[in-house]
Amino acid sequence: DENGLTEEYNVTRTEMGLPENSFVFACIGQDYKITPDYFKMWMRILKKVPNSVLWLYALNPKLSENLCHEAEKNGVDPKRLVFFSYIKHQKFMWALKCVDLMLDTQYVGAHTTTSDSLFMGVPVLTCPGERWVARVCGSILNAMELPELIAETPEQYEEKAVYWGTHPKELKALKQKVAKQVKSGKFFDSQVYARKFEALCHEMIRQYEKNKKV
Repeated sequence: DENGLTEEYNVTRTEMGLPENSFVFACIGQDYKITPDYFKMWMRILKKVPNSVLWLYALNPKLSENLCHEAEKNGVDPKRLVFFSYIKHQKFMWALKCVDLMLDTQYVGAHTTTSDSLFMGVPVLTCPGERWVARVCGSILNAMELPELIAETPEQYEEKAVYWGTHPKELKALKQKVAKQVKSGKFFDSQVYARKFEALCHEMIRQYEKNKKV
């Protein structure tokens, strides 16, 4: 398939160190994307969503130590931060199904991780920034007709995260919509992409030949 999932894994939350019955927020991009303002916002979100945890990618033990210290400073039990390091791509894709809501970073947002998460049926919440590296996630969500996952301001981002973290029926409906868009939408349709790309290549050649004659 489009993401090369040749194997299927039954990855459990327990296996990934996550509580089975908690609401799982996640941000699994590179650590340099995490900024103090967004981390503080995530801590407020955790405090407003009972029985929730935040799943983070951390190769450097010092990072997890620092983030746990910051969580404590913001009144959050460090045990509500769960860290993982590298796992092979096939298993990683199936592990994404452990997540309830993926949280994008603003200044440098998620790109491949956004596509991977959505492909596995996981909603991704974003608040687009000014530069293109901060707008890729929003562009993908627009292409998949999921505007409800795009916040206009950080305040709205926080409100949306808390809403879906405390409204299980609405979250279930959102996940169903994401899954439907993956199957029936055009974003993950590689054949449509190939046809459009081919058409653009033909147009470039046509324009090139036309300009040669001038």
